Amino acid sequence: MANSVPPAQDQPLQSTPLEKIFQDNNGIATKFFIQKDLPQQTQTDLVEAISQMGGRVESKVPRAGFILTQPGSAEEERLRLCWLTADRPERYFVPWTYVEACRVAGSMLKQIFIQNSEPIKFHIHPSIANMNARTALAQRVQHSGGDPNATQQDARVILADPNTEVFDHLVKTYQGIPDKYVESYLWVKKCVDKGGVYYTPLVYKNPGGRRPGEERTQFNEEDEEHLCRWIAAKIPYKETGGRTGNRLYQQLVELANDPEYAWVQRHTWQSWRERYKKNADRLDVMIAAIVAETKPALGEKGQYGYVRMPEEKPKRNRRKTRNPAELTRGVSENRVGNLKPEYPLVPVSGRNDHGQPYPQAHLHPAPQDNPHVPVLPHPPPSPPHIPHLPPIRQFDPAMDYLNIPALPSNGVNGVNGVNIINGNGTAQENHGNQSVQPAIDPSLNQNSANLPLVSADYDPDFPAIRIGTAPPPPWAMQKRKISDGPEVDDTRKRYRTNDASSSSSGKCSLRGNSPRAYPPNGGPVHVVDQAIMDIAKEFRFTVEEVQEFYDKTGQMDATHERFMNMRKKLLELFG
Repeated sequence: MANSVPPAQDQPLQSTPLEKIFQDNNGIATKFFIQKDLPQQTQTDLVEAISQMGGRVESKVPRAGFILTQPGSAEEERLRLCWLTADRPERYFVPWTYVEACRVAGSMLKQIFIQNSEPIKFHIHPSIANMNARTALAQRVQHSGGDPNATQQDARVILADPNTEVFDHLVKTYQGIPDKYVESYLWVKKCVDKGGVYYTPLVYKNPGGRRPGEERTQFNEEDEEHLCRWIAAKIPYKETGGRTGNRLYQQLVELANDPEYAWVQRHTWQSWRERYKKNADRLDVMIAAIVAETKPALGEKGQYGYVRMPEEKPKRNRRKTRNPAELTRGVSENRVGNLKPEYPLVPVSGRNDHGQPYPQAHLHPAPQDNPHVPVLPHPPPSPPHIPHLPPIRQFDPAMDYLNIPALPSNGVNGVNGVNIINGNGTAQENHGNQSVQPAIDPSLNQNSANLPLVSADYDPDFPAIRIGTAPPPPWAMQKRKISDGPEVDDTRKRYRTNDASSSSSGKCSLRGNSPRAYPPNGGPVHVVDQAIMDIAKEFRFTVEEVQEFYDKTGQMDATHERFMNMRKKLLELFG
């Protein structure tokens, strides 16, 4: 029978003389029945031990007494089914080792682990890992009437090791389930010694809040005075807002450890806030009087809501994209402007097909249009201009095929019905819609002196220039036959732009990505080309090396510094 509180008379069992262990207070012997299929020697030893301890062995199952069985055997199961009844509560089934356990204990062990004439079911948790301890624990439970072979779900009592983490987990898992208990393995011995079942008691844990009937701490005038002075110091002017916010009163309670603010411990921050909120009209008058006395300035250090201004971070100067004219102007002013070229510089003016001025256009004034000099047809669009690369020369396909250098800057116009120059150098007007081909001054190139202006098989509907991969116009084919001679096979001839002979014809070789061909002494040279040659000469590198690096960067200063450092490094390594 389980008791929640041990009776006052229950004391640890005292040792009883051996011959009186199985006798009651009146000297009446306790009756025993021994399972018949136990070994004969075991039965003989049991009879002798029971007699020595004052008990008596019966040949039939007694109405009140102990039935000694072999746990887990079929006969033990049969005896339980036949003789375990509720109308015989004083009939107990115990293992045959019960006799020896009583002799060791010095008294007859009480059957305390029985409830409603049924053994209490125990589960020995695996957290008790020692097998000998598990066996001894199971026998102690059986000797006191319990069943140690139940599962964790069916058991009423779960025995576990309190020194493991799983013990706390088991307690939390089953603490809300009635008639389910988690106990330490030491709990069995305590119950046996006390002679009763005493589960570990529950303690009340305050869930919070004020207990019914308990009075709260009342606000007094001193509390209101402290509260008003706090608000006056932090938010002296109500118009700024924040007097009913949470943080103001949380900061107040955080000062509880300061001896000057020990009074804040009387109430929670919620109580301080509610006190002001519900009495704002009355407390605002008190706060205004304190403010009039102290006269704090708005935004003084320590007031609520005002924090230190963050340090000003240095502004990051973002690099602006410079237009092509500025890029080249910087190069010209820093490097090119101080050069003394060995060759005449080529003036560059005007704008390209994309409307951008050439980088060197500011070095020379734009030539004035001369109405007495013809202008060739407008060339096809040129490739896009890249700011960091030198400008690409605009070519006239007609001039390129005719192998004639560019016209002087003082001769343009004559396309849309204006003036042109005939073969004799005199002006001729273009009347109406007559198609007139511009004449070329033979004196510009000696090789083209005998070149006919218009081929005999000229077709006015055929384009005047070569377009894309289309075949050259007839006049260009006629020119090639005249200049190359009848014995040259046109299909096998290829132009070699770097050949010395091609330079003598006046054809410019500065195309797209091909290497620059520099003119001989006395010929015109581009200002950027002159700077590249000076860098190559100054630091003893090839022009191609300097040109390649400049084409990648487009910056003359970086090119100069690059090859200066390279020459210094070579001198350090090799002397």
